[in-house]
Amino acid sequence: MALILLTCVLLSLWLRGHCQDVIQIPEVSWTDVTKSAEMNCSHNRDKSYNQMYWYRQRPGETMTLIVFTVFGGKPDYGQSSQSKYSAVKDSIETGALTVKNVQPDDRGLYFCAVSKHTYFGAGTRLTVLEPGRSPTTPTVEVFKPSAKECNDPNKKRKKTLVCVASGFYPDHVSVSWMLNGVQTGKGVATDSTAKRDGDSYRITSRLKVQAKDWFRPGNRFTCTVSFFNGTITTPHSASVSCTLKYLRITQNAKLFYVVLIVKSCIYGAFVCFLVWKLQVCQQPPYELNFQAAKMSL
Repeated sequence: MALILLTCVLLSLWLRGHCQDVIQIPEVSWTDVTKSAEMNCSHNRDKSYNQMYWYRQRPGETMTLIVFTVFGGKPDYGQSSQSKYSAVKDSIETGALTVKNVQPDDRGLYFCAVSKHTYFGAGTRLTVLEPGRSPTTPTVEVFKPSAKECNDPNKKRKKTLVCVASGFYPDHVSVSWMLNGVQTGKGVATDSTAKRDGDSYRITSRLKVQAKDWFRPGNRFTCTVSFFNGTITTPHSASVSCTLKYLRITQNAKLFYVVLIVKSCIYGAFVCFLVWKLQVCQQPPYELNFQAAKMSL
């Protein structure tokens, strides 16, 4: 897991600085099982950048080298199978990779890098559609903070909103949050990848907010799931706010908590009084008379 996280951090640093120099087309590639998927790469560096590398990264795994190409030379596939991959480099600035006889296991991100791994492209995401399947849009639900969080007497505690998108296929989604129509990224934690759930996918995102923001009347929290159906990206949203009924329930819970404490204190005082009374009643008569005589003096 640590190696995967390190790879992602290093990769993001490379991409941030150098994606503008290396262009991959398309960004998303859809294909059916047994068909082929082609992706192209080009760069705007000088002629010394004549080497091109192709990598594959499956979900949850690190990158692996598929093939190395150089202009004017033969591709070096290493341990990769030439029956699965075909790479060409027709010029110093351009190259292409073809994944043949595509299977579900071939899905993932494919990256192009030029000249000794120095400059990376943004990657091409390959999606393999299962036979007879068509894209299905997600169902989005937003759940309010749990009763345990809301009954917490510590008002400084943050409240957690949970967004669940389910029933979509394939797994081309991204999740974002908005507060009163303004996008927010603070306190957001989203699953790194969508998880398989039967014959569809499911993804969860959590938003932690200050208690004062959650209980403030009029605040509206919206979770938007952007789904790419192979042609266009469509938004699917759900919203939630702290309603008066919810506030009333929370206030009643706090009142019940206070009443319970008061009752406990009264009960404790009553028990102490009974214990004291019992001790007084159990004293011998001569001790009582002696105490009475001392008081009379």
